[in-house]
Amino acid sequence: SDLMDLGQAGPFKKYIWNPVSEAVTQYRLNKSKVISEYKSILEEYKDIFKGGAIIASELDGFVFKDKSHLLMALLHTGNESNKSKLLRGRNWGTVNEDATLDSSKFDSMISRMQQDGTLTKRDYEFAQKIWDLMDTMKPAAQKAHKKMYGYYFNEITANEIKTPFGDFRGGYVPAKVD
Repeated sequence: SDLMDLGQAGPFKKYIWNPVSEAVTQYRLNKSKVISEYKSILEEYKDIFKGGAIIASELDGFVFKDKSHLLMALLHTGNESNKSKLLRGRNWGTVNEDATLDSSKFDSMISRMQQDGTLTKRDYEFAQKIWDLMDTMKPAAQKAHKKMYGYYFNEITANEIKTPFGDFRGGYVPAKVD
């Protein structure tokens, strides 16, 4: 930043460097708070992560390593974008001629797992807490993104999830590419 302003406190530092640096710092401070809250949620729900492999016969016999593996997939169903990427990426769903997602095999698996007790109300409450937590990061992330790139990023719309245990708002969790 000093080179851009020739060693002075100039316009580059004042209008570009400082605002971006401050926004990124605020985002990182908020991120630490979110990680702490995430750990608290995991501690509160640690009982749901018990058990071994889970076979998904509806998905050509795919085997979830354990409940956490299944819950991660569930977390990616909180919005249409993530759900579509998950299902298409794993060949658990296809795209219809009208460009809609055919998630029937996956949805059938979820329904069976709700009925047989593999997925419970507590699992969905856990997922909703994670979605809600991720949502708290948006304002700081938007501010940092705007300062860095000059525009706000497009936000993902949550997908309401209807279950035998009640309806859940859904939400977003980051994928590796995010």
